[in-house]
Amino acid sequence: MTVLVDQKKWNQAQQYIQQAVERDPALMDVHRIMAYTYETLGEYNLAIREYKQAIEIMPNYTYLYIAVGRIYRHLQLYDQALENFATAANLNEQLGVTDPIPYLAIANTYAQDGEFFVAALNVKQALDFTPANPNVYGQLGVIYHKSRNYEGAIPALECAIEGCDIEQSCEVRECDPDVDPMVSVAGLPLSGSTVVYYFTYGSVLSGLHREGDDKCEKAMDVFAQLRGRYAEDPTIMSIVRAGEEICTYTEEPATTEPAQTEPEAEEPAPVE
Repeated sequence: MTVLVDQKKWNQAQQYIQQAVERDPALMDVHRIMAYTYETLGEYNLAIREYKQAIEIMPNYTYLYIAVGRIYRHLQLYDQALENFATAANLNEQLGVTDPIPYLAIANTYAQDGEFFVAALNVKQALDFTPANPNVYGQLGVIYHKSRNYEGAIPALECAIEGCDIEQSCEVRECDPDVDPMVSVAGLPLSGSTVVYYFTYGSVLSGLHREGDDKCEKAMDVFAQLRGRYAEDPTIMSIVRAGEEICTYTEEPATTEPAQTEPEAEEPAPVE
């Protein structure tokens, strides 16, 4: 049924769902799929109702709380969103499940509400669970950039894009090498889900370059990759041109802040 929803075959999907409800209304998956259908159609109140019915049937299924929280966040009801994400995190802790997704959901909610310090703390919690996941480093770098912690954004974004060794990954995580896992990180190629890391990284590198360092060299390489894939995207190209102008024409050390990078990424993998 979810396949039919994804294929936008709404009527056929709803017919199957209604048949399933008539056969067994106590089946959790029936309410979950119905909720997903309503969510896809933008019927958010009905979606929340169905997700909550699914929760009543299976209260330890953390995905359902994540789904409800996601809708509340979309509606900018941040307190309700955080409550559901926290419930998912607490359930995982009770069950001994080390899942970064609730903490990433919490982090993105705080970031969307402008609470970047708390957002970063939650991304670091997610990194404790997945210290080799480059996407999580990328999300941390983007949050650092939004909070104007540009110096902190560079090593995190470098881990996401170029990869990093065990020492740098530990530095970004602020880990204890005697206790925490020491892991290297493989970088991510440029794609639709990672482009925000790339243009943010290039922007920060160009904005913080100083005479004699290699930041502009790295930035121009990033901008070349972006030009090769996103030359028709006016928003990304405006960021690229601003960074290229700094690196190409500025003789003195840069004193301007990096360009504000939009659009935002919506929780790359691991995803909610």
